[in-house]
Amino acid sequence: LNDCRLPDDVSPLKLLLRRLFEPELRIKPGISFPGHPPSFSADIFVQADSYWLEQAMNNVIVPNIGDVAQDVYEIATSALTRYFELHTALGQVYGGHDPISRMRHAIEPHQQNQYGDDATLAVDLAREAASALASSRGALAIASDLLARDVPILGRIAAWIVAEA
Repeated sequence: LNDCRLPDDVSPLKLLLRRLFEPELRIKPGISFPGHPPSFSADIFVQADSYWLEQAMNNVIVPNIGDVAQDVYEIATSALTRYFELHTALGQVYGGHDPISRMRHAIEPHQQNQYGDDATLAVDLAREAASALASSRGALAIASDLLARDVPILGRIAAWIVAEA
Protein backbone atom coordinates (compact mmCIF):
# COMPACT_ATOMS: atom_id res chain seq x y z
CA LEU A 1 0.00 0.00 0.00
CA ASN A 2 2.81 2.42 0.77
CA ASP A 3 4.00 2.14 -2.83
CA CYS A 4 0.64 3.24 -4.27
CA ARG A 5 0.72 6.43 -6.30
CA LEU A 6 -2.63 8.10 -6.37
CA PRO A 7 -4.70 8.66 -8.39
CA ASP A 8 -2.98 6.22 -10.81
CA ASP A 9 -3.14 3.24 -8.44
CA VAL A 10 -6.69 3.75 -7.20
CA SER A 11 -7.94 0.36 -8.50
CA PRO A 12 -5.34 -1.75 -6.66
CA LEU A 13 -5.78 0.45 -3.59
CA LYS A 14 -9.52 -0.24 -3.54
CA LEU A 15 -9.00 -3.99 -3.93
CA LEU A 16 -6.45 -4.10 -1.14
CA LEU A 17 -8.46 -1.95 1.25
CA ARG A 18 -11.62 -4.01 0.71
CA ARG A 19 -9.74 -7.21 1.45
CA LEU A 20 -7.71 -5.88 4.35
CA PHE A 21 -10.66 -4.26 6.14
CA GLU A 22 -13.13 -7.11 5.66
CA PRO A 23 -13.85 -8.31 9.20
CA GLU A 24 -13.62 -12.02 9.78
CA LEU A 25 -14.90 -14.17 12.58
CA ARG A 26 -12.61 -16.51 14.51
CA ILE A 27 -14.49 -19.00 16.69
CA LYS A 28 -12.65 -20.96 19.37
CA PRO A 29 -14.13 -23.77 21.44
CA GLY A 30 -14.59 -23.05 25.10
CA ILE A 31 -14.93 -25.24 28.15
CA SER A 32 -17.90 -27.59 28.01
CA PHE A 33 -19.72 -28.93 31.03
CA PRO A 34 -22.00 -31.99 31.07
CA GLY A 35 -25.62 -31.07 30.63
CA HIS A 36 -24.83 -27.62 29.21
CA PRO A 37 -24.55 -26.50 25.61
CA PRO A 38 -21.00 -26.23 24.29
CA SER A 39 -19.38 -22.87 24.89
CA PHE A 40 -17.23 -20.87 22.54
CA SER A 41 -15.49 -17.56 22.25
CA ALA A 42 -15.47 -15.44 19.13
CA ASP A 43 -13.14 -12.72 17.97
CA ILE A 44 -13.63 -10.36 15.07
CA PHE A 45 -10.44 -9.43 13.29
CA VAL A 46 -9.08 -8.15 10.00
CA GLN A 47 -6.26 -9.57 7.90
CA ALA A 48 -4.28 -6.37 7.87
CA ASP A 49 -1.45 -5.44 10.16
CA SER A 50 -2.45 -2.22 11.92
CA TYR A 51 1.03 -0.73 11.68
CA TRP A 52 1.23 -1.00 7.88
CA LEU A 53 -2.35 0.12 7.40
CA GLU A 54 -1.72 3.18 9.54
CA GLN A 55 1.42 3.97 7.55
CA ALA A 56 -0.50 3.69 4.27
CA MET A 57 -3.33 5.80 5.65
CA ASN A 58 -1.04 8.58 6.83
CA ASN A 59 1.40 8.53 3.90
CA VAL A 60 -0.77 7.65 0.91
CA ILE A 61 -4.52 7.87 1.52
CA VAL A 62 -5.02 10.96 3.70
CA PRO A 63 -2.66 13.19 1.66
CA ASN A 64 -4.65 12.19 -1.46
CA ILE A 65 -8.09 11.94 0.12
CA GLY A 66 -9.63 14.24 -2.48
CA ASP A 67 -8.85 11.66 -5.19
CA VAL A 68 -10.18 8.63 -3.30
CA ALA A 69 -12.74 9.98 -0.82
CA GLN A 70 -15.81 8.28 -2.30
CA ASP A 71 -14.09 4.89 -2.64
CA VAL A 72 -12.52 5.03 0.83
CA TYR A 73 -15.85 6.18 2.31
CA GLU A 74 -17.69 3.19 0.84
CA ILE A 75 -15.00 0.70 1.88
CA ALA A 76 -14.67 2.01 5.45
CA THR A 77 -18.40 2.43 6.11
CA SER A 78 -19.12 -1.02 4.66
CA ALA A 79 -16.46 -2.57 6.88
CA LEU A 80 -17.85 -0.81 9.97
CA THR A 81 -21.37 -1.93 9.05
CA ARG A 82 -20.12 -5.52 8.76
CA TYR A 83 -18.37 -5.23 12.15
CA PHE A 84 -21.67 -4.08 13.66
CA GLU A 85 -23.57 -6.97 12.04
CA LEU A 86 -21.07 -9.49 13.44
CA HIS A 87 -21.15 -7.93 16.92
CA THR A 88 -24.94 -8.00 16.81
CA ALA A 89 -25.00 -11.67 15.74
CA LEU A 90 -22.66 -12.51 18.64
CA GLY A 91 -24.87 -10.68 21.16
CA GLN A 92 -22.23 -8.04 21.87
CA VAL A 93 -24.45 -5.00 21.32
CA TYR A 94 -25.78 -3.57 24.58
CA GLY A 95 -27.97 -0.50 24.88
CA GLY A 96 -27.54 0.25 21.20
CA HIS A 97 -23.74 0.36 21.42
CA ASP A 98 -21.35 -2.15 19.96
CA PRO A 99 -17.77 -2.68 21.19
CA ILE A 100 -16.34 -0.33 18.53
CA SER A 101 -18.52 2.57 19.63
CA ARG A 102 -18.00 1.84 23.33
CA MET A 103 -14.21 1.64 23.02
CA ARG A 104 -13.82 4.69 20.80
CA HIS A 105 -13.28 7.70 23.06
CA ALA A 106 -13.37 10.36 20.35
CA ILE A 107 -14.09 10.43 16.64
CA GLU A 108 -11.39 13.01 16.00
CA PRO A 109 -7.73 12.04 16.36
CA HIS A 110 -7.14 11.63 20.08
CA GLN A 111 -4.43 10.05 22.22
CA GLN A 112 -6.94 7.72 23.90
CA ASN A 113 -7.73 6.11 20.53
CA GLN A 114 -4.16 4.98 19.89
CA TYR A 115 -4.69 1.60 21.57
CA GLY A 116 -7.78 0.63 19.64
CA ASP A 117 -8.58 -2.60 17.90
CA ASP A 118 -8.59 -3.50 14.22
CA ALA A 119 -11.63 -1.30 13.61
CA THR A 120 -9.85 1.85 14.80
CA LEU A 121 -8.31 2.53 11.41
CA ALA A 122 -11.62 1.89 9.64
CA VAL A 123 -13.16 4.58 11.87
CA ASP A 124 -10.29 6.93 11.06
CA LEU A 125 -10.62 6.29 7.32
CA ALA A 126 -14.40 6.72 7.42
CA ARG A 127 -13.96 10.02 9.29
CA GLU A 128 -11.34 11.34 6.84
CA ALA A 129 -13.35 10.34 3.78
CA ALA A 130 -16.65 11.65 5.21
CA SER A 131 -14.98 14.94 6.06
CA ALA A 132 -13.63 15.29 2.52
CA LEU A 133 -17.02 14.45 1.03
CA ALA A 134 -18.78 16.87 3.38
CA SER A 135 -16.60 19.66 2.00
CA SER A 136 -17.94 19.06 -1.50
CA ARG A 137 -21.45 17.71 -0.89
CA GLY A 138 -22.38 19.30 2.41
CA ALA A 139 -22.17 18.03 5.95
CA LEU A 140 -25.91 17.33 6.26
CA ALA A 141 -25.96 15.15 3.13
CA ILE A 142 -23.08 13.02 4.37
CA ALA A 143 -24.46 12.90 7.93
CA SER A 144 -27.85 11.75 6.57
CA ASP A 145 -26.19 8.95 4.64
CA LEU A 146 -24.22 7.83 7.70
CA LEU A 147 -27.30 7.92 9.94
CA ALA A 148 -29.34 5.92 7.42
CA ARG A 149 -26.92 3.01 7.85
CA ASP A 150 -28.08 2.64 11.49
CA VAL A 151 -24.64 1.77 12.90
CA PRO A 152 -23.70 3.45 16.20
CA ILE A 153 -20.14 4.42 15.27
CA LEU A 154 -21.32 5.84 11.93
CA GLY A 155 -23.91 7.88 13.84
CA ARG A 156 -21.10 9.30 15.95
CA ILE A 157 -19.12 10.16 12.82
CA ALA A 158 -22.24 11.88 11.45
CA ALA A 159 -22.54 14.01 14.59
CA TRP A 160 -18.84 14.90 14.36
CA ILE A 161 -19.19 15.88 10.66
CA VAL A 162 -22.07 18.24 11.48
CA ALA A 163 -20.27 19.70 14.49
CA GLU A 164 -17.15 20.35 12.40
CA ALA A 165 -19.10 22.05 9.58
